[in-house]
Amino acid sequence: MKLSHLNVLVCCMFLSFAMFGQGRLIGLVTDSLTNNELIGANVYLEGTALGTSTDSDGAYRIDGIPAGSYRLVVSYLGYQEKSKSIQVVDDETQTVNILLIYDVVQGKEVTITAQAEGQVAAINQQINSKTIMNVVSEEKIQELPDANAAEAVGRLPGVAIERSGGEANKVVLRGLDPVFTTITIDGVRVPTTGVDERDVDLSTISQGSLAGIELHKAITSDMDGDGIAGSINFVTRKAPAKRTLKLDARGAYNGIEESYGQYVTSLKYSDRFMNDKVGVQLSGNLEQRIRSDEEYDPSYNFNAGGFAWLVNDIQLTYTDEVRKRNGVSALFDFDTPDGGNIKFSNVFSLTNRNYVTYERNYPIEDKEDLFYTIRDREQEIATFNTFLKGDNNFLGMVLDWNVAYASSRSKMPYDYTMNFHEPSLADPVTNQQISGMGDPSDDVRQTDPVNIIPFAYNNFERAYLYNAFFRGEDAKENEITAYLNFSKPYNLSHSLSGNLKFGGKYRKKSRERSFSEEVGAYYIMAFPQFVKTEDGSIVPKDFTGTRFENLQLAGSGLVLLTNFLEGVDDRDVFDKYQLYPLINVDAINEWYDLNKNGFDNITNDEYDVNREPDVLFYDIDERVSGA
Repeated sequence: MKLSHLNVLVCCMFLSFAMFGQGRLIGLVTDSLTNNELIGANVYLEGTALGTSTDSDGAYRIDGIPAGSYRLVVSYLGYQEKSKSIQVVDDETQTVNILLIYDVVQGKEVTITAQAEGQVAAINQQINSKTIMNVVSEEKIQELPDANAAEAVGRLPGVAIERSGGEANKVVLRGLDPVFTTITIDGVRVPTTGVDERDVDLSTISQGSLAGIELHKAITSDMDGDGIAGSINFVTRKAPAKRTLKLDARGAYNGIEESYGQYVTSLKYSDRFMNDKVGVQLSGNLEQRIRSDEEYDPSYNFNAGGFAWLVNDIQLTYTDEVRKRNGVSALFDFDTPDGGNIKFSNVFSLTNRNYVTYERNYPIEDKEDLFYTIRDREQEIATFNTFLKGDNNFLGMVLDWNVAYASSRSKMPYDYTMNFHEPSLADPVTNQQISGMGDPSDDVRQTDPVNIIPFAYNNFERAYLYNAFFRGEDAKENEITAYLNFSKPYNLSHSLSGNLKFGGKYRKKSRERSFSEEVGAYYIMAFPQFVKTEDGSIVPKDFTGTRFENLQLAGSGLVLLTNFLEGVDDRDVFDKYQLYPLINVDAINEWYDLNKNGFDNITNDEYDVNREPDVLFYDIDERVSGA
């Protein structure tokens, strides 16, 4: 009880100081030559504890200044410090704009580039931050040809990144899993893109519309508490006073596919209207990247004597992937009569992944495990963020408020896999092995694993369709957020001042996921002869006019691999290990279209629904509030 009384007394003491007449200073700090806003400049009243730093628009605001004469001091790394005498009047707001001049060091002429200016701003932000923060400037983002926003964040100290297809997609802070890092745009959370976790795929965020990146390695009480590892904030700014139209375009070469079929294009327009009171920024981007990869995974066993390693198997994988990323954003900002600002932001991003995976192995001891696999997948990841955010003044207090909606959807409408098995068979007449894997000697198995590859018979006329899977997945997330913060400056003396800040936040999140799987167990049945039509009737299959018109079957009715080969292409993984054959992807897709509604004897489906993935379904709501 005594502690509660003490808290009330302290609050009343702070508020009592606020009741006295006090003035306010606002203004912009800019470069004297370029008129560019200087971010993170240190602005303070000499001989007092009153001060602040400029925000992402180069603006500053000092509240709660007792009436009197002061000297306003502005400092910025790389610029000459500037001071100016001012007179503060009770209950009045003064606008004092400051122009800073580059600090001159006698010597050779030095040219300051836009990139250097941007990094100076970033360094000043870090110096004046109230928490542990690293900053990447807009100029630095544009200078470096990073694939996405995650790559740009990965350049900061103490940051590790996870990759997918060669490009960064997740960030690891302080050694913790990406799920413990919160991702925001102007302080508004980006929705989760993973189906199993709460992490965010940063590869979906284009950096073309960003004005900077802030990495907070230590969160404060007004930030989300689940950001245990830290927080990454992607920053946008008010539209500059000068009309801007910027087009960026570049291409790239992919060595794995030996292709120039990659491009990144972005367009950005910004302007201000109504006497610079209203700002508009529009941007869009188109991107295509080849993210193919190769994998080589050997396995070993001890020989009988236990004195040497023997190659037991080689698993080869090749993924042919193309990613397309498109995005648009629209940002409107309004200067309000109270000296504040309101932002209305909308950001949409769409990523499409089309990838085909080819696999085969070379088993020595488990010869009946020789399989050829092909998997064709399409994935779509869409995110949308919109928010209305304001920094305003009310009854001598600073209001920081926000209403936001965010959604994401990750779906895989097409995911088809076929597995073919080549058994180890012997010729019935000569009793000589004709398919599967041969028997390399221990001497061969102790050398380079590539030396066991010639022992594969690659008898595709004996390989048959073992099973097939068709999967579908859809995950959605929607989040509504609202918060309101009040900040009131207090001044106990010239050497002791601060801000009393209080507020509240509410967040509602809903997530749902569905997963389905159909299985065709071709290895236990002869080729199904019937199909269900659109009207529900069961009729014999007719492959006339398709590539399967002359379908090749084994004597037992099994479907042979040769039906899915054209030209029998191969690929040397790492230019060394033969991945042979490359099954024709168009053939497997046509096969599914023709047989997805098949029946083996008018009663049994060719593809049975697997109920086990039903356990992966969820539909949940989460509500969090705090103050």
